Amino acid sequence: MQQGFGLIQLLVGMALIAITVQLAVPAFSRLIENQRREDTAQQLASAVRAARTEAILRNTTVLIQATGGDWSDGWRTVIDVNDNGQADEQDVVLVQRALTGKVQVVGNYWLGRSVRFNSLGLPLTEGGAYRGGTLFICTTSTSAKPYRVVLASTGRVQIRTDRAEEALCRSSLTTAI
Repeated sequence: MQQGFGLIQLLVGMALIAITVQLAVPAFSRLIENQRREDTAQQLASAVRAARTEAILRNTTVLIQATGGDWSDGWRTVIDVNDNGQADEQDVVLVQRALTGKVQVVGNYWLGRSVRFNSLGLPLTEGGAYRGGTLFICTTSTSAKPYRVVLASTGRVQIRTDRAEEALCRSSLTTAI
């Protein structure tokens, strides 16, 4: 009667475990990356919606601005007291959100560094025109699900997952390397 495992059985078992881990790790890391990107898109869309709501409720201009000019680092929402479209010392900070920078977020020309809402909840450019834009949640994988936070010129915010040109992501990835 045999008790326990032999050396060959133990080595075969360890080899099977090693092969399984080798196959599972890439899939698991892709899953984590996709979850981070989806979470970032949800948080960003929620923050933009909240800034718009605050502008309407407070009947004033509210600004949501990328931390250090980079959406990947986070953002802060302020009441733009002097209505100049920039965060100043006298502006009241409503919310500040810091991100880890593990997910790259790039805004198009209109949403490059900030979004400003007037008291009617309409997004404004620096010149005062009504303008929407797109924030791209970038990915390094072509098979990953794409996420974009799209702000319409009416102030409506939605998360889009259809394929779109992400030239901004590609150009910022090549300059970062």
